[in-house]
Amino acid sequence: MIKLLINLFIKDKDNIKDYKVREKYTLLSGVLGIICNLFLFGVKLAAGLFMGSIAVISDAFNNFTDMGTSVVAIIGAKLSGQEADREHPYGHGRIEYVASLIISFIVILVGFELLKSSVEKIIKPSYVYVNLYAVIILTVTLFIKLWMFSYNRYIGRKIESKVITALSVDSVNDIYATASVILVTLFGGFLPFNPDGYSGALVSLVIMLSGYKMAKETISTLLGAKPDEKTVREIEEILLENEEISGIHDLNLHDYGPGRIMGSVHAEVDESCKLITIHEVIDRTEAYIEEKLGVFIVIHIDPVETGSEKLNEVRDFLSRLLNSLDSELTFHDLRIVYRDNKANLLFDLCIPVDYKDYQKKEIVKKITDEIYGWDPNLNTVIKIDNKF
Repeated sequence: MIKLLINLFIKDKDNIKDYKVREKYTLLSGVLGIICNLFLFGVKLAAGLFMGSIAVISDAFNNFTDMGTSVVAIIGAKLSGQEADREHPYGHGRIEYVASLIISFIVILVGFELLKSSVEKIIKPSYVYVNLYAVIILTVTLFIKLWMFSYNRYIGRKIESKVITALSVDSVNDIYATASVILVTLFGGFLPFNPDGYSGALVSLVIMLSGYKMAKETISTLLGAKPDEKTVREIEEILLENEEISGIHDLNLHDYGPGRIMGSVHAEVDESCKLITIHEVIDRTEAYIEEKLGVFIVIHIDPVETGSEKLNEVRDFLSRLLNSLDSELTFHDLRIVYRDNKANLLFDLCIPVDYKDYQKKEIVKKITDEIYGWDPNLNTVIKIDNKF
C-alpha cells in the first residue's frame, strides 16, 4: 500500500538526497498520520466515554497527540527544506531535529496529564461497562496502528529521518498500549479490584517513556553525537580504494540536518607522489563522496615517508605495541626528525574520547618507556589526538 502511494505522490522517489524529495516523503507520512490518528482518536474516545473507561480515553488522547506530532513533523519538514541564507550558510536542516524535540515534549506532557487522571481513577474507581462492539472496534484499531508502524518504518529507513523513525517507534508503543487496554477491559471483571485506573496509568507511562526516548536521541544529535558508523565506513572504503592513498585519520563529520553532513579527513600519501597528480585524485574523490553519500568533505593531504627502512621498523613495532595495550589506540604522522645529534620520533596518538587525563598520561608514559627499551637512541615526542 505505502509503495503504491509513494509511486502516486512522489516523483523521482529514489533521489532521497534531494531536499524536496525528502520533504515529500515527510509530508506523505504526516498526512497519513493525521488522517489515521484523527480517526483512531474519534473511535477510541467514543468507545471510552461509552464504557466509562479512563484507560480507553487515555489511549484515545495518545492518538490525538500522535496527530499533533504529525503536524509538527510536516511543519519541521517545510522549514528544514529552506535554502541556505546569510545567517545560516549550512542550511536549515537541523529544524527537523528541533521538530523531533518538540514532538517528544508534547508526548511527555500529554502522558503526564493522563497519568494524573489515571491516579484519580485509582483513588476513586468507577464501574467500566464492557461492550463487545467497543472491544471489537479497539481490536480493529490495532491493525491500523500496525500499518502505520510499517509505513513509518519504511519511510524512516529510506530517507534516514529521525522524526519519521520516532513516529514508527511511537506506533509500536500504541499497539502495546491498546492491546493492554483490551485485555484489561475483557478480563478486568475477574479481578478483585478495578484495573481501569492502573491500566490507564500503564498506558500513560508508556507514552511518557516513548517521549523521553525520542527527546534523548534528538538532544544527543543536536549536541553532536558520534557519526553514523555506516557513513564512516563508506567514506573510509571510498578513500582507500585509491591506490595513491595508503591510510586515513582524523575523520570528522558534522551533522547540519539530514542530507547536510560536512566533514574533513587527512589522507596519507607517499611523499614521492607528484602534487598535481594527488591533487586530481583528491578532487575527484571529494566530488564522488558528495555525489554518492551526500557528504561535503575536505580532504587534507599528509605526505608519508615509506622508503625509510628504520621508519618501517618503528611503524611495525609501534603497531604491535599499541595493539597489545588497547586495540582502539592508533597513530599517524609518524616521522623521525634528526636535530642536535638526536633522533626525535614524532607521531600523533589517537586515544578514545572516554579516556581520562590520568589514563592518557599513563598510556603515553608506557609507550615512551617501551620505545626507549626497544631503541634507547630514539627520543619519543607524542601528541595526543582524540579519536572521534
